[in-house]
Amino acid sequence: MEFSTFNSIDIIDIVLYKYNYYDNRLWTGAKNQLRYIEINPQSILVSPSDVKNHLEVNYPNELNKFKAIGSEFLHKEANSIYFMNRFLYQMPKMKWIKLTLDKSKNYSRVIGNESQTSKSINFSYKVLHATVRLYDIFSEEELLALNKILLELDLLEPHIPYMRHSLNEIVDKLDNWLNSADTDSEIDVVAILLDMIDPKMQGDNPEILLVTDY
Repeated sequence: MEFSTFNSIDIIDIVLYKYNYYDNRLWTGAKNQLRYIEINPQSILVSPSDVKNHLEVNYPNELNKFKAIGSEFLHKEANSIYFMNRFLYQMPKMKWIKLTLDKSKNYSRVIGNESQTSKSINFSYKVLHATVRLYDIFSEEELLALNKILLELDLLEPHIPYMRHSLNEIVDKLDNWLNSADTDSEIDVVAILLDMIDPKMQGDNPEILLVTDY
């Protein structure tokens, strides 16, 4: 089965800048209009469904505008409303969004200086938690082989079909295992799992809930 990294993401952390107009409006709106869990004075947790409704009610003109403009003009028009809305559609199984307020006055989301004709927008977010349901990715035969390896590496425990680890711990253990493996079928299933890992995810090093089926 085809696997999408975006479908595995449960929680992301989005940075909003106090001195950016839309960022500050989003932060203030979330604090005043949404249900949230406060982590600290600069960080809150909100639900994606609440954020989606908030954007549709408060920013309909902005959302319609982004649908109408071409990608070559996005670096001039894209803002936190655009990116927040895109995340909601790209990550349909997301359970929480962590909003973090950054009070830095010097910031820019545009990559590329004025002399460059090609520019892009960088919107800062970090994946904090993801769930990888192995039974949705591998066949029964492949899963049997993979479970054996994950148990051997202490990435799963006997008779418990789930376990949490940091992504880099999972990658390091599987990479080390591959270096000494000599069974093609087992090598293939581990290689498939490693190839599915997005570089962005690996850089963020989120906590991963591995879920299997015995």
